[in-house]
Amino acid sequence: MQRSLLAAALAAATVAVGGCTLRATPTAPATPAIEAASLGPAPGTFLLEIETATLTQEVRLVGGPRPTGGWACLANRYPIDAAPAFIVAVRDSLGQAVEHVELGTGDGRPGVAGVITIRPTRFDPSASIFPGLRGPTAHGIATIEVEVTVRGPGGRFDTSIAGYGTGAQGTHGLIGCAIRSEAGSQASERAIADFAQRLANRLADAPELRAKAGLPPAARR
Repeated sequence: MQRSLLAAALAAATVAVGGCTLRATPTAPATPAIEAASLGPAPGTFLLEIETATLTQEVRLVGGPRPTGGWACLANRYPIDAAPAFIVAVRDSLGQAVEHVELGTGDGRPGVAGVITIRPTRFDPSASIFPGLRGPTAHGIATIEVEVTVRGPGGRFDTSIAGYGTGAQGTHGLIGCAIRSEAGSQASERAIADFAQRLANRLADAPELRAKAGLPPAARR
């Protein structure tokens, strides 16, 4: 019996020191509406290249430690994988600007009208924890900065687009470790939605997506 109690105590101590991994995966936002697409979707199939290496990050704790169930929360890890939601949001938003979108790489495929490359350069989710009478609350902030390159029948352009979001998550218990990742995930979802909206508006009626006047919209070969 004593050995069992000792083993349980050692296991608990190991968890307290090593911490847990409280992972969060944002949900893809609803497809944004394009504000001005007077010409309708650009004709043809466009390849969509998305780099996702920077879209898995830890939720930073801003402002120092806060009483969210004790110092044990500080030993935890709070990773967010925003790649799945980001890919869906970008694909759906581009689906309003062009006739057909395919995930892929390279621009040498027959029948491809152009290539749109999305390179996230910064993904920064963070959270601040505030104590309260009914338990702590986490306020999340997320930023996504992206380099966008469009190569289409009408030419090429490069631009930078950013998305920003906030979120909040509370708990009615004394221990609120998970609210850090939950608030960061909420903020990330809104940052993705904000980016997707800005991307859709930027590409609406973009002349680079269409053949220049007097030229047929020939596919790349």
